Amino acid sequence: MPLLPPLPDEENPQHFRADKGYDYEDIRTIIFLFLYQDHIKARGEEKQELKTPATGPEDGSVREPTVG
Repeated sequence: MPLLPPLPDEENPQHFRADKGYDYEDIRTIIFLFLYQDHIKARGEEKQELKTPATGPEDGSVREPTVG
């Protein structure tokens, strides 16, 4: 017998994570009506993240991966 997921509330929020293909107002409205919290990347947001250089440790040192 399949079980339904718990209804979202303050203590147990439900999340909807998706890529930019779901970045439409209709989709966001449906997600809101189902009481989900949306985590949808806006169009162009992923490209902007790729242009931003990755930051390493605060002291500027490089950490080499080790085996062992």
